[in-house]
Amino acid sequence: MYKKILKYDLGKHSLSVMIDMPDDFSNNVPILMEDGSLGLAGIRGSSLRLWSRKVNQEGAEQWVQRRSINLQSTVPGIDKQGGGARSHTSKDLLISNVLLHIKTWQSGRVHHL
Repeated sequence: MYKKILKYDLGKHSLSVMIDMPDDFSNNVPILMEDGSLGLAGIRGSSLRLWSRKVNQEGAEQWVQRRSINLQSTVPGIDKQGGGARSHTSKDLLISNVLLHIKTWQSGRVHHL
């Protein structure tokens, strides 16, 4: 079974299937990558994994892991299971297999993913 990412064309008012995604990507969420392309982000254990589409040698597009970020070393107070944390400096962080949501993040440092 596959999950699908749909594309809606505002000019043509048409809906089409842009990308089929295998089941093992079902817990990832679509994101906009730094280069403007479509990417996926997902949590596995205590790592945030970023995926993007690449054309292989045969000319077919496939999902390739672009980056893996260890959240234990990046986000203070994160547990090993990736279940979430509440740090000592009132930063609220909710992490699940589907969503990484930062409710309030007040810090002098900016991290680009």
